[in-house]
Formats: sequence, structure tokens, C-alpha cells
Amino acid sequence: TNVNQQLNSKKDELALGLENKKSLLVNFNNEQALHQELSNLQGTQAIQAQCLQNAQRFQLLMNDVNQYLIDIEQYQSAHDKNRHEHKILQTSYRDEKQKLNDIELIVNQQQAIMALSEYRDNLQKDDACPLCGSMQHPNIEQYQHVNTNEQQERLILQKTKVTDIEQQGITLNQQEAQLSAQLTATKENYNKAQAEQQALMTTWQEHRIQLQINCELAELETIERYCLNS
Repeated sequence: TNVNQQLNSKKDELALGLENKKSLLVNFNNEQALHQELSNLQGTQAIQAQCLQNAQRFQLLMNDVNQYLIDIEQYQSAHDKNRHEHKILQTSYRDEKQKLNDIELIVNQQQAIMALSEYRDNLQKDDACPLCGSMQHPNIEQYQHVNTNEQQERLILQKTKVTDIEQQGITLNQQEAQLSAQLTATKENYNKAQAEQQALMTTWQEHRIQLQINCELAELETIERYCLNS
């Protein structure tokens, strides 16, 4: 009887020990499941935070891209207008430069005539010219009435006009260089912003599947509500 009692007692101890081990195993499995669930939750929260940050960045890039497009249109318009004005100015410069050359030629001719003033003043009708021997001097009266002051004044005015046009050309060249630089820089920024947008959209396609959310990255308010309510 004592032996049976001892055996029964031993069986009870073994049964109790087995139950304890089962309980420990269940608790261990539950703890692993909790750790896994916590890990999954933390991963989801990290993805949500990244999605929200990407959506906010995407919104800023949308604003930047729109502004870049406006700036590009304005710079291009100003650049085209500048080049048109430059072409008109070039035509005007050629015309006024030719006028200046013509006046300079007249002045030089007058100076050459005035240099012979001694001989010119001594020319008399029917007398031989001391330079060429001609007995006839059909332009003697015209030579005696050459007005050099008038042509000198024209020369000064024309030089001033040509100089002004040259200065306008320099100004237009500087403006064109500045506009070209601004246009190039803005186009580069536009392309960079678009490339970053494309990268964010590629990442979003992965995240939206993981989060099972059906909206576009541009829908910032929808993404914000989802992240706050999840």
C-alpha cells in the first residue's frame, strides 16, 4: 500500500511537472508571438512615418515644380524678347555705322581739300593750276564755299549715336547672359525635382502595398489621416 501510495504520489508529481512544462512552453510561445507582433507593429509604424515624411516632401516638390515651370516660362519669354531686341539693335548698328563711315569719308575729303587751301585760294579763272596744269577750274566756287563745321557737327552726333548703340548692345549681352544662366539653373532644378518625385513615387508603390492603403502619394491629407488613425 505504501508503495502504491508512493507510486501514485510520484505520478502526480510527474503529471504536475509536465503541466508546468506545458504551461511554460505556452507562455514561451506567447512571448515569442508578442515579440513578433511588437516587431511587426514597430515596422509598420516606421513605414507609416516614412510614408508621411515622403508625402510631405512630395507636396513641397509639387509646389517647387509648379514654380519652376512658371519661372522657366518667364525666363524663356524674357530671353526671346532680349534676342529679338538684340537683332533689331544689330541692324540699327550696321546702318548707323555705315552713316558714320560716310560722314568720316566726307570730313576726310574736306580736310584734304582744306589742306590745299593755299593753292585753291590762288586759283584764278583761265590761269593754269599749279598742281595739274589745267586751265579750267569748274569747281572753284564750290571749293571756296566748303562748310567743314557742319560736317564736323554731324560727325560728332553720329559718333555719339553709334556709341550709344554699342552700349545698348553691351547691356543686352549682359542681360542675355544672366537670363541664360537663370534659365539653365531653373531647368536643372526642375529636372532634379522631377527625378526626386519619381523616386518617391517608386517607394510609395511598395509602401502602399505593405500598408494596404489605396491613394496616391500626392494625397497628403488622406495619408495623414491614415497614419493618425492607424
